[in-house]
Amino acid sequence: MLLFVLLALGHATQGLPNVDDVTIPPWVTTTTWTYSYLDPLSPLCGQTSTFINGNFSIVGYMEVDMEVLKPTSNITLHISDIITKNDTVKTEASRSLGPVDLDVQLPRSIKPLHYVVKLQPFINGNFSIVGYMEVEMEVSDQATSRGLRIKKHEYDHSRHFYIAHLRKELQKGKRYILSMEFLGYLNNKLHGFYRATYKDVYGNIRNAAATQFQPTAARKAFPCFDEPALKATFEISPRKGILDDDPLQHAHCRNGACEGWMWDRYEKSVPMSTYLVAFVVSDYVHINSTENDRVDFRVWARQETIDQAEYANEIGPKILCFFEDYFNLSYPLPKMDMIALTDLSFGGMENWGLITFRESFLLYDPQVSTPADKAVIANILSHELAHQWFGNLVTPKWWDDLWLNEGFATYISYLGVDHVEPTWKAMEEIVFEIVHRVFNLDSLESSHRINIPASNPDEIFEVFDDISYNKGRDCEDDHGHVDAADGIPRREGDKEPRRNLCYFDQERFLLEGSANSSSTTDYKWWVPLTFTTQSEANFSQTQASLWMKDSEDHVTVSSLPPKDQWVISTCSRRPTTESTTTTTTGILSSSS
Repeated sequence: MLLFVLLALGHATQGLPNVDDVTIPPWVTTTTWTYSYLDPLSPLCGQTSTFINGNFSIVGYMEVDMEVLKPTSNITLHISDIITKNDTVKTEASRSLGPVDLDVQLPRSIKPLHYVVKLQPFINGNFSIVGYMEVEMEVSDQATSRGLRIKKHEYDHSRHFYIAHLRKELQKGKRYILSMEFLGYLNNKLHGFYRATYKDVYGNIRNAAATQFQPTAARKAFPCFDEPALKATFEISPRKGILDDDPLQHAHCRNGACEGWMWDRYEKSVPMSTYLVAFVVSDYVHINSTENDRVDFRVWARQETIDQAEYANEIGPKILCFFEDYFNLSYPLPKMDMIALTDLSFGGMENWGLITFRESFLLYDPQVSTPADKAVIANILSHELAHQWFGNLVTPKWWDDLWLNEGFATYISYLGVDHVEPTWKAMEEIVFEIVHRVFNLDSLESSHRINIPASNPDEIFEVFDDISYNKGRDCEDDHGHVDAADGIPRREGDKEPRRNLCYFDQERFLLEGSANSSSTTDYKWWVPLTFTTQSEANFSQTQASLWMKDSEDHVTVSSLPPKDQWVISTCSRRPTTESTTTTTTGILSSSS
């Protein structure tokens, strides 16, 4: 195992300090921090960085354990809003690629195995962060040996890439540790590691810091391999009072170097994607549930609103237990925290073991909140708990399959709500809340297929819409009946009684087309056609009698019953687990 060090300084919008003027905090260079999977860290002579007052900066140091999967002389990982420096190597200028050759996915020559992240956010005064991070990597294609030297390194702004060019190849199958220091700040954009303010019951301004890493913002908090397929374990050591995905192992202050600060060291996590890592710094309080004797379940909120967390604390553990039984698979962590934040870009975020919510989507006040508010809280809470299996445990390799992640969680969330609130008949609401909503969206020119290419961070973020969440759910409910392409196919049948023939045509349905909408209507689908006749009257037929191909504008059906008998084209649906509803798409003929 090799340890090589790269110095990185985070970009501060208020002005980046000169790197020559900063020094490493004592807690970064101490040799007392040891881990069972690597040697004790030694001082980093001649490389300095520290917290700078008043400029919202972050000083950090990171190490990554890596495995070499292929021979390579480059190490590429994600960094956003961070610039790099090496005392002995000249840094190549940042470069940007045009949209034609933009490939934002990392090379697969290196696989991250384990991260060690230490962060000290200063949420009061200047919103700075002092940080340290290490990553163990495995090389899958040949990489480098002892005496490792960096020839040059560069930052690709368009792809958020930090690329270290090495003098020697890394050896395939060996493990390496990448360590970096970085300087950054708590932003106010509600993504990455961001700051939030609120007033307490006495009118005092209070500060908090939280994370929102999905889809591509973990790289804004620390350098990392920021892709969902590149799972690794994490050990996070933050300042005392922080919340994290994993259980707290112990808290301590080393050799007095942290000047009164207490540091929490959290247990090693399960293998997880970077977008599921989370931590919160706040003075929030919590209530506990005793529903599950195996999982420590807590709900966190501001002191003045903690009494409104009772409903979430009541139904959350019950839904978690229900999903464990339903999937026959235990929740893999020993604790589950839910926290109500004053500022969050999403309604809820399924961080593994630390689910974050916007306050209005977790807190319920019986004196003020409406029954509709209660239903929204139950649905979002159940949705995020469903993600602990769909998305967290089983994760799509890339964001173009987000619909699988969100669609499954959306569907399963109704089962969770139905378990804790059976009188609501949640499963019967799916058709009205989801199917009709999807039909409305799909009837617009702006609709898109559920599986769409996402090549850059902006495009990835745009995938998070109602089509991915709701049409994805509907396609999973009717898998084999509904196509995943753009829009709604409209099928029209016309019977010719004298010849016992029927013609079917298909076209995209638009609620309101425009003068130049031809480019959005020229779609064809694989359309399943089922039939029942007056003599059979089988309305539960789910096996397609005939398929319209995606290359066909129309098909002809022959050998129909006599003209004095009716024929109905049907499409069967299964909206609930208890009933089957048949939707008639057209009567082709009726008795005269």
